[in-house]
Formats: sequence, structure tokens, C-alpha cells
Amino acid sequence: MDDVARELGISKKTLYQFVNDKNDLVEKTLEFYLQRHRHTCEVLGEDNKNPIDAMLAIGDFFCQQLKDTSPALMFDLRKYHSGAFQKLGEYKLACISEQLESNMVRGIKEGYYRPDVDTKIIPRLYMVMADAVLESPYFPRDKFKFEEVVKSMLNYHIHGIATPKGIEYLNKQYNKI
Repeated sequence: MDDVARELGISKKTLYQFVNDKNDLVEKTLEFYLQRHRHTCEVLGEDNKNPIDAMLAIGDFFCQQLKDTSPALMFDLRKYHSGAFQKLGEYKLACISEQLESNMVRGIKEGYYRPDVDTKIIPRLYMVMADAVLESPYFPRDKFKFEEVVKSMLNYHIHGIATPKGIEYLNKQYNKI
């Protein structure tokens, strides 16, 4: 808390007028971040003409947000700030899976995604892949470029759910991301 107060240029007494303790600070910071994240993802999903464009835009946003994030952050949240870690998990289940599901329903309706994909299960599988990319020892940052791993994950995901029309669009627009 000393470091936070010093970085903000305020006293600890002033800081404690806004937060109760370190856990409260972490939870409020996470809540602020998640609100911004949700808004940006909603805008990206709505602004794109095509569900594949939306999926890639949200994936790019995810990549930009997390590429400089230390994997130790998730460890610290899990170990020292269980309330914040639980909120993050709830956010992923509610917001992210909801947005992915909405994207998939739209993509099926527009003929870009296969109608036989389960729009309840596939978003959760996608989140498991995203967690694996972020926290996994299989992709150490000193051996794999985070952006390339995310790009490969998105390519894999879209090819798994896309119709021939969707794959053709992906290849034409993005040259096989």
C-alpha cells in the first residue's frame, strides 16, 4: 500500500479513504478493468460486419491486453486474492462465454459457422484454450511469441466451427491468419 500511495502521489491515509485494504484495492481494480473489457468487447462485437471479423477483433484485443501480463499475476490472484480471482472466473463464465455464444449464434445464422456446433459448450472450450495459452507451461514466453500463440489458437478455433463459406472468408480476408 506504501508503493501504491507513493505512485499515486497521495498519503496512505488518503488511499484508505477509498479502499479498506489491499484485497479491496485489488478487487476494485479488477472490477474497473473488467467493466472496460466488457464494454470494449461489446463494441467490437457490434461494430464488425461479420462474425469472423468480430471474433478476430476481440481476439486481437485479448492479445493486446494480455501480451505484457505476467503469468505470475494469475498465480498471485489465485493464491493471495481469492475474492478477485473468483470474480474473474465469474466474469469469464458470464460475460466472455455470453459474447462468444452471441457471436456463434450470429455466425450460424449468417452461414459462417456450422449449425451443428454447440453454442453452449464451444465458448467454454475456447475459454479453456485461452486460459491454457495464458497460464500454461507449454507456451513459455521466452520460447513462444504470445501473439503467435493467440493467432494460432484463433485460427484453430475458427477452422473448427466455420463452414466452407466462413473458411473462404477467413482465407480471403486474412490470408490464413
